[in-house]
Amino acid sequence: MGNYIRNCDILSTFDVGAAGGNREDLLDLIVNIAPDTTPFWSGFQKTTMRAVRHDWLVDNLFQPGDPDRGVLDVHHTPESSDACFPELPVRCRLDNTVHIFRKTGDVSDLQRAVRTAGVPDEYLYQVERAMKEWAMLVEYGLIYSESSFQVAQQCPGDCAPSPAGVPAMDGMRRAAQWTTADFNCLTADMQGTVLDYTTSPCQDLDPILLDHLNQLMWQKGAEAKNIWVNATLKRRISQFYLRGHTALSQSDAKKLVNAIDVYESDFGVRRINLHRMIRDSELLMTDDEYLAVSIMQPVKQEILARIGNSTKFMIEGSLSGEWRSPAALGWIFGLCEDIPYCGPCDTSDSPYTPALPATPTPINLPTAPQDACTIC
Repeated sequence: MGNYIRNCDILSTFDVGAAGGNREDLLDLIVNIAPDTTPFWSGFQKTTMRAVRHDWLVDNLFQPGDPDRGVLDVHHTPESSDACFPELPVRCRLDNTVHIFRKTGDVSDLQRAVRTAGVPDEYLYQVERAMKEWAMLVEYGLIYSESSFQVAQQCPGDCAPSPAGVPAMDGMRRAAQWTTADFNCLTADMQGTVLDYTTSPCQDLDPILLDHLNQLMWQKGAEAKNIWVNATLKRRISQFYLRGHTALSQSDAKKLVNAIDVYESDFGVRRINLHRMIRDSELLMTDDEYLAVSIMQPVKQEILARIGNSTKFMIEGSLSGEWRSPAALGWIFGLCEDIPYCGPCDTSDSPYTPALPATPTPINLPTAPQDACTIC
């Protein structure tokens, strides 16, 4: 206390405090910068479902031949020949299960009556907050939910849990791994594309690997225009451009650009999207034209029956992922999470990756003068 008060005989704020009548200085404001973006839930097209299990049909076209066989696979019809009738293929039926998402809250009447900072009504504030959290629950479920993973049903009191368990859908991560074990009619050219490096040392992400995933999806007919990554891999993709080299923006001579938001691959333009819920070691590529969310019960907020001096609310909705073509999904698992570094004139180790070699192999720029720096 001696550091703050020179003369203890003088009445100070320390002596009075809040108990003595000094008013607090509290802003009438609540700050919450927690991320609440939900690009999949907000961006995917919406359809309607009317049963607990949502079904749709997938078909494929007969391929005219194998290019490696050339003329051997060319179709010929002899003159004056009878028509033959091979068995026609049957369409493939896929399905997904409804998934219920719920958020609840209970605010006492006394709390609603007191004067609060930043909010005019505690109940309305909590409802608005819960709505954002509900949307984030849906977003996470659209990515990671698995119908085969069952959790213990929460059932307080003496009520009996459902014998069918808790309904759960397959999210995009699981749908990309659907095989004939899940649907016996789902042939390889209709399945999602997964490159799994989790059983070996991590795999570095580079343009060759990214184009390899592009090629595998393209061969199945998908035009995956969106790439979804977390911050670590986004920074790694930004280094595809001459690894750490910066470029001057034409619109602003004082602006340096060291980022890639649009990647122009051999298979078309791909947009690089940041997503906080994608794992740092994984990459998702999507053809959004064939991905949708099917709604069974639109989300709604209800005030529940009162049993005391409080107001209860429930926010609930049921839906499922409608992954119309699993081939529209591509994942890479087991990517390295470090950030390689190499400046145009610096071959020292990166502070983020001390295990990198001290002298990366340089590549001389074709148009660079003799004394120009090399770029790894």
